[in-house]
Amino acid sequence: MLNNKYKQIFYNGGKIALKSVYSRMTNKRMPLFSTLYITDICNQRCTHCGIHTVNQKIKELTTQEIKKNIDDLCSLGVEWFRFLGGEPLLRRDLKELIDHVSITRGKIAEIVTNGINIDKKMDALENLYFVGISIEGNKENHERIRGKDSFEKAEKAVALCTKAGKYVRIHMVLNRYNIQEDNIDFMIDFCRRYDVQFDFCRLMINPYYKPEYIPDYYYIPDDMARAFFKKILKRKIEEDVPISNSVRSLKLLVEYPYSYDKYTLYKSELNEHPEYKVPECTCGIFNFELSSDGKLRHCVNRYDKEIDVKQAGGIKNAWKILGDKDCHTCSHLSIIEQSLMLTLDPKSAINAFNLLTKKRKVNV
Repeated sequence: MLNNKYKQIFYNGGKIALKSVYSRMTNKRMPLFSTLYITDICNQRCTHCGIHTVNQKIKELTTQEIKKNIDDLCSLGVEWFRFLGGEPLLRRDLKELIDHVSITRGKIAEIVTNGINIDKKMDALENLYFVGISIEGNKENHERIRGKDSFEKAEKAVALCTKAGKYVRIHMVLNRYNIQEDNIDFMIDFCRRYDVQFDFCRLMINPYYKPEYIPDYYYIPDDMARAFFKKILKRKIEEDVPISNSVRSLKLLVEYPYSYDKYTLYKSELNEHPEYKVPECTCGIFNFELSSDGKLRHCVNRYDKEIDVKQAGGIKNAWKILGDKDCHTCSHLSIIEQSLMLTLDPKSAINAFNLLTKKRKVNV
């Protein structure tokens, strides 16, 4: 499968571009990216994640239910499936799900993982090219969030996946410790050593979270956050640091017209800042999330229109019911980036092309 990775990139990526153009020309919503939470079970208790604080037990979708959803989503137009958790490596049918996407359906599969025990799961990832690994910075910062001895396991996962020829992306959730310059220097050096890229986001509050579980250091003052984004943008321009996001998306994040504490920019507020030219968020238009118990929603931050797929009579009907949203964008960097790519912004598209097609040389 990995011998066909460029077929995945160019064939499926080209179809995404053409479908996005068709969708905008016809004003028709068409799902292209699908985020599937395949389990809520996790082997870590990260301080920024609220999933382990939920008291109610849910009935997760079965293998056949997930595969049926994948088939229906492919018929709607989805080209890229991202598996999340919890910890998706804990799902016993992971290989079957990945192979159903990659082999049976010929689509792109991606997994986001903490990397624990990935050495025992590499066979499950055989037909998957894209791997996101969560690393919160240097050993001290990472283990403050994810627990003792977790950094070595995450680094081992990076080493194994890069050696296996996977495209590896490092993801970091920002807090007041890991935005410090010494930690960013560490992340840059780490990523250059393994020839991978990293990205980041601020903590997104959703119904999983209980305020008493969120440490104060996740509440980053607005001036501190904006100074960090400006510094990252400057280093991206001057040093070409290994950050997967484009200069264009970083600039739009820096120029966000409100305090970052006001996470969402609603459509009704667009006239207040006509100078802020950012494409509409593609959640609910080209991408969505499906919870491990079969609830369809626009994104990780919008649970207010959540739809039960079974009650709706299947995921096709649920997608129709989901409809539009009242928000235009938010201060989530990956949302801004994806919106740019799916509106074929040249700089964002070139950045993505360069990331996905470069020949990787790993010095470990």
